Amino acid sequence: MQHLMKKAWAIGLAVFLWSGIVCAAPPDLATRLNVPQDRIRFDQADLSDALAITAETVHANLVVDWSALLYLGVHQDTHVSMEFDNGSAATTFDVICRLVGHGIVWQVQDDAIHVTTQDELNKQGLVRTYWTNAIGGPLEERAAKAANILRDYVPGLGDSSVRIGNGQLIVRAAPDIQQTVTRVMALCSRPMLQTEWRELLGVEEDLNNSTDRLSVSWQGTAISKCVAELSDKTKIPMVLASAADPEFSVNINLKNAAPREILTALLAAGSGGDNNNNNDKNNGWTCEPIAHGKVLWIGPASRASNFCASFVLGPAAMRELRINSVQDGPGAICAMVPGCDSDHVRWIDGLHILCLQKMDKILAIGKLLADPSFITAMRPQAHETSAAGR
Repeated sequence: MQHLMKKAWAIGLAVFLWSGIVCAAPPDLATRLNVPQDRIRFDQADLSDALAITAETVHANLVVDWSALLYLGVHQDTHVSMEFDNGSAATTFDVICRLVGHGIVWQVQDDAIHVTTQDELNKQGLVRTYWTNAIGGPLEERAAKAANILRDYVPGLGDSSVRIGNGQLIVRAAPDIQQTVTRVMALCSRPMLQTEWRELLGVEEDLNNSTDRLSVSWQGTAISKCVAELSDKTKIPMVLASAADPEFSVNINLKNAAPREILTALLAAGSGGDNNNNNDKNNGWTCEPIAHGKVLWIGPASRASNFCASFVLGPAAMRELRINSVQDGPGAICAMVPGCDSDHVRWIDGLHILCLQKMDKILAIGKLLADPSFITAMRPQAHETSAAGR
């Protein structure tokens, strides 16, 4: 480990400042993984070094399935960059995997950190049974509808992973995929809870609620430096997508502007950048919360992740959309939200609408439907004031 640290400092490929490391490590690895640290920084670090150093900070053994990663074109010298305060080792592993992409995942197994691919985890799947009572229709029809929803809405869940037996769904998948299955099945029966919104939005919510005014003067400034400066000014952890050209030149001058206004201008500037993948060029940029809502990812919209959420299509929203039946809700929603994927906005049962969309579309749908939990999560002060006045 000392050799790795010396290499990181001497070559200058990785810089990782993690002060305040606990002297006497807690006995439980899960606890150690979630202890906030003062400073996390990698500057074009080799993936192998970033993973090893992060594992070392929590005194954990690291097992990396390099053969599985190499099969997807991910090498030990793949570079990662990030910088933020008050993160944890768990947050760092989440961000590393999100930046590298290609379905790279990590998990705790046998008191060690294992890094592999989603495909490899699928081969080690667990079997669980799920009831489909919350979805409308006869027993077998409910199960078939739920199976289709899971195949479409849960990444990494193949057709052979789901089968139907006695009106139940029998799912074979890796533990983390089973967690997603459980969440999607729960969302089929109810809208998102307020706590789920807050966890999902995280730094996105902080950014929207910020009342601070900022000024920036970027003339021919590398976009990576712009992201780092905005992160420092707002105290909101931000990372630049690995698909982006970190040296792309940005010209933005804004005075006394809201953080969201500055970020919007930065996303517009990034949309004109030349990315490593020509298919991403000029396709528009977006931002999304990652690492359980703790870090804001910035990059091409085509590289953004889909989020699954459930809303209530109430009477007020139906009047606003001028529709008479909830069955017409998905079509009406997609007509009102530009770029919405109509194949993944579905009426489930009662007044529930299930949506699998990019984060910006999820937020737009929440505003459109005036979902109570969405309003509480996005504008807590306004919600509390109106509630107190009733």
